[in-house]
Amino acid sequence: MERITAIVLLMVSSFYVLAQSPINDPDDPHWVQIWSDEFNGPSLNNYLWSPVYGWGDCADQSALTSDGANHLFQNGVLKLMTYEQNGNCIMWEGGNLPVDYSKPYTSGHLVSKTAFKYGYFEIRSRFPKNQFRPGYGGGGLHGGSNPEPFSNLFYTGEGFSPTFWLFPCYHDATAGYIKYSEIDIYEVRGKTNQYTCNIHYADADHYTLTGDGHYYPWWTYHTQWLYDDYVFTINDGDFHTYAMKWDSLSIRFYFDGNQICYYYHNNINNDVFIPSNLLPMNIIIANSAYSSNFGDSIKSNTTIPYAYDIDYVKVSNLLCDNETIVTDIPDFRQYYFAVKKSISMGSSTLFPTDTTTYLHATDFIEMRPGFEVSGTSQVKMIIDPSCLSQSTFNYPW
Repeated sequence: MERITAIVLLMVSSFYVLAQSPINDPDDPHWVQIWSDEFNGPSLNNYLWSPVYGWGDCADQSALTSDGANHLFQNGVLKLMTYEQNGNCIMWEGGNLPVDYSKPYTSGHLVSKTAFKYGYFEIRSRFPKNQFRPGYGGGGLHGGSNPEPFSNLFYTGEGFSPTFWLFPCYHDATAGYIKYSEIDIYEVRGKTNQYTCNIHYADADHYTLTGDGHYYPWWTYHTQWLYDDYVFTINDGDFHTYAMKWDSLSIRFYFDGNQICYYYHNNINNDVFIPSNLLPMNIIIANSAYSSNFGDSIKSNTTIPYAYDIDYVKVSNLLCDNETIVTDIPDFRQYYFAVKKSISMGSSTLFPTDTTTYLHATDFIEMRPGFEVSGTSQVKMIIDPSCLSQSTFNYPW
């Protein structure tokens, strides 16, 4: 604690102790891209994506499908399409066999075959720009029964909800993976193109074990951030980047490189939510008809087919060299930028001028007497043990 306190006291000069993200600090060499899809091929990459969720492929009034017509590839952009057409889907609902459904819409979707714990998750995407059309509407962000007065209201995307989120899509999970975990990087209300950032989790095991060994999660959970303070509106019809950084200490959300909201475990108040307790999760990208997230039904002047465009999806992890103890850094030209166990610096440490240098450690960073940084340079020091347990693996499907 004395070593960390010394760093905090020096924050008034050119030192920082904080959680950084790759998008805000593109020159931080500690981060490395480990997974990505830029959709440059003619069809969906089946090595990266699975055709169904672990619990089924029904979502509200949509049958989620990997059919080629629902995944259009144009100039390096994947268009996830929703059509007004009948589609069949299944849902596991706690019994020994899945339940068959017929839905009036089909929607393209993506589920990563890889599950991730910790990392930096980024998407570049766009939603159809809503046009003003006259009509009656109802309710606020999450719907409602009171009609709004006759006026120029958003309608063209009403009833849709493009999403980018993380969830453990297991099918035959072991006992260690039965708790509820979910991170919503965005859930968009198609009527207004407002979106929220959310975290859902359970602090106890909620599941049903079916006769064929299928674990079905109950929908009993706690939530963070479903508040108007964390509602944003994007209605320009342009591409933007949306991202989330998840480490053992915090979860932070970004829009076009700027942090817009975050949550961290508060040991003082003994918050139930702890970022390190969330499960490894798969990436899910989908657009369902009749958005149960916001209670909006499709209207007669809703635009159908509805296109949700994705330029790329990327995941980055920290390089980890956590067994190494650095007693001094005499020359940064030869320094291996990866998360160390600990770093100590004294009078012989020289930092490049007019630069920002990043130091990551799992245990501590110590500044001994004589340590100096010139006024034209910055040293950003991040103390976080996340790289010790960051992981990627495939759930058994």
